Amino acid sequence: PPALEPAGKDLAEAADAETDAELARDSARDSLLLDPACPKCGTFDHVRVTVAERDAWVNSQITKLEREYRLAKRARERAENRLRILERQGGIQQSIARSVTETYRGTIGRQW
Repeated sequence: PPALEPAGKDLAEAADAETDAELARDSARDSLLLDPACPKCGTFDHVRVTVAERDAWVNSQITKLEREYRLAKRARERAENRLRILERQGGIQQSIARSVTETYRGTIGRQW
């Protein structure tokens, strides 16, 4: 059906946007882990810094990128669902068309 083509294109674009957002977030996270301002894990001057604390610091720096990734992921999921619905509707329409065709074939030559 013609509606599937735009839905497929929308899904591809949404998947690309999700990938771009994920890569941007992950790249920022990696850069922050190497940043001199990033808390180092271990015990320094009797102060213990855990991996969880370091990760919390990194995550607090990338909240906007994390949000953009999550929104892109939801958009891709919506596009997938839309395509799936259109595919099902197309299958139902084909099934009805076959049923009507078979019914019509069975009535040829018969008197009502």
